[in-house]
Amino acid sequence: KEPRQALQSYLLAISKTPKVSENYINAARILREEQFPGQTAEQAKKSQTRNANQADKQIDAMVKASPDSWEARVGRWNYYRKYEVQERKEKPWRFTIASGDVARALELSPGQPEVRLAAAELAQIDGDLIKAREHLQKALQLHRKDPAIYRACAGLELQFVRDEKDKKKKAAGEEKARSWLRLGIQQLKGPAQFEVLWAYATMLLDQNEPQSLEEADQIITKIRQANGLAAGVNFLQARLLFNRQQWAEAAKQLEIARPVLESSEDLANQIDILLGRCYVQLDAPKEQYSTYQRLALRKPNSALAHYGMANAARAMGKINDAMTHYSKLMALRDAPSGIWAERARILIAQARQSSGANRWRAIESTINRAKETLSSFKDPKDRKLAAIELAIIRAEYHLARGEKPQAKKTLQEAKTQHPDRVEPWVALAALLEREQKLDEALKLLDEAEKKLTQPLDQVEIRLARARVYVKQSTKE
Repeated sequence: KEPRQALQSYLLAISKTPKVSENYINAARILREEQFPGQTAEQAKKSQTRNANQADKQIDAMVKASPDSWEARVGRWNYYRKYEVQERKEKPWRFTIASGDVARALELSPGQPEVRLAAAELAQIDGDLIKAREHLQKALQLHRKDPAIYRACAGLELQFVRDEKDKKKKAAGEEKARSWLRLGIQQLKGPAQFEVLWAYATMLLDQNEPQSLEEADQIITKIRQANGLAAGVNFLQARLLFNRQQWAEAAKQLEIARPVLESSEDLANQIDILLGRCYVQLDAPKEQYSTYQRLALRKPNSALAHYGMANAARAMGKINDAMTHYSKLMALRDAPSGIWAERARILIAQARQSSGANRWRAIESTINRAKETLSSFKDPKDRKLAAIELAIIRAEYHLARGEKPQAKKTLQEAKTQHPDRVEPWVALAALLEREQKLDEALKLLDEAEKKLTQPLDQVEIRLARARVYVKQSTKE
């Protein structure tokens, strides 16, 4: 109720003072970030789309009311960057409008730090990092007390070395980024310094190297001593513990921080993503499910959220629930590439328990859909892995139907087509083991060991051989 009341207040303020840009921005933010916990994923998606359209109209009305206001122009740029435009290829018409706003803002007020920051961001998106640096240098000359400038300078240095292969050059660029944040910490006081300290701790945690984690620990202590927001300290401490694989301690800190920080959608999402991963490591599917469920309420089309719920439901034996989420995942653009295989394996297990024409048709449909998507893999390596996985699933399907010759033929063909991959060799050995052809399985694994010399492949072969030896000893 409170967000809706706030929205009405902002809309009333807009009607009385139409040239105050902040009211439009706040109204649009509330519309964009409203949650719909009582609705299904499909209903929530429709509500979010409706709200997004209303928010877009508010932002466009803001610029129409004040076309010569740099605040309105930069406000629309920031809005589109946050909610709509990530790169030029995504909604290019929006990007054209937003980039035009930045150009107009530069004409209107080139000395404003927010204008220079927007111009630097636009230059970065265009790939002109030198121009971006020029904008930030001009901003710094005029406004040395703005924490956003130091954060932007650090981010730019990281972008300079993002694709750098030379380790020394990459390390030098990362050190430049850290030096900008250290300079900001020296130059600033109070809340402004806290903002840069937070950015510095975040950067160190993102790098996740032993030395950077040690320094992050020191920065977090400094934030705590400066009476920084306790929940914020808990969150940073949790990230540190997570990087050190102290799952239980990290989960505890995240649960403490969550009630305070969940008003920020970005932080709430980060917390639930980390919490979900902690509960996976702690083998706590009930907590894992509820965590990813919260994430799905905020982001109904989150592949990560549905995947987390599917795996948790599966671990709890709630197969129908798991299947619901796997089905939703298959309709999402950013779903994990192998999700169809997990769904197919569940369908096969269900078909074994309760055979029926509909179940077999569902499996066949899943396999056929997966085959159709093979051409969509741009990377040949990914395409090969997907083809092998498809062959193994097809073999499992034949086995479930009692069609052992077809299963064996499928795996033999996969081994012939992809002799450099260990998966079809091991799968075929498992089939021979299942048929009690243990000597034949061992012979196949001996052949694989000679052909596949990579350490990880050797490990897989030895594990497969161990399973055959166990079967031999049991048989004897």
